[in-house]
Amino acid sequence: TMDPATHSMTMAAGTAFDPERVYSVAVGVDLGIGAGVNEPLLEWAQQNESSLPHRELARPAREILEVYFVRQLWERLPSFDQIDTRKDDFLHPDEIREAYKQVFFGGVTDLDLSQTLAVNEMVAHLIRCLDKA
Repeated sequence: TMDPATHSMTMAAGTAFDPERVYSVAVGVDLGIGAGVNEPLLEWAQQNESSLPHRELARPAREILEVYFVRQLWERLPSFDQIDTRKDDFLHPDEIREAYKQVFFGGVTDLDLSQTLAVNEMVAHLIRCLDKA
């Protein structure tokens, strides 16, 4: 939380900010696509380069967030046994696709082209991310 009058940090992670404590923060990484324009954070990073891990060691947030959101999606899907319609103790892409359609498209059987592409892409993405998890 920032004090609007002084622009100083007063709270961090729900507790009073301690200027003596060392905090872990996310630092914007320039991907060359115009994102990551958090001026105060970038300015701090420039002034404290020795406190940052080498750029090659930075772990992209996207990877962590993908796994998190995929797990959130899986929590909304039916149970394993309900998805495993073949009853072979393995989830096949078509079974996952049907479960995804039921949950996110209300069980509509005839999806239009954009919906079908979205479902196919999401299922492929879910499988890729789960392979990383």
